[in-house]
Amino acid sequence: MAGARYSTSDVYGADLMTWLMDGHRPQTVTAVTQQLKPEIYSRVDDEATIILTYPRAQAIVQASWNWPFGRKDMEVYGSTGYAITVQGMTFGCAAAEMDSHEEQLVAKPLPPTLRQ
Repeated sequence: MAGARYSTSDVYGADLMTWLMDGHRPQTVTAVTQQLKPEIYSRVDDEATIILTYPRAQAIVQASWNWPFGRKDMEVYGSTGYAITVQGMTFGCAAAEMDSHEEQLVAKPLPPTLRQ
């Protein structure tokens, strides 16, 4: 795995990266936070960029309450291709070959026993 980028309104990206890395903890965690809307979020930071590093991967998590619409997308890039989600259920993927075309797929819902 080469890397991943998450844009989410909360920090589910760190959970997803832990899952992608088979439960391994990152070697380093670096974060920059800001309070961009103190009139709305007076007691918390409302914007964060978090970088997680692993021996052979890196994740960038962008957590924000400032976007004008909800985002639940994720991009994963590897040595042989990529997968990009769009609003959680639809994703595109392609192989690394130059003539490879992106394929659009829709994720199947989880079985009831795996839902919380």
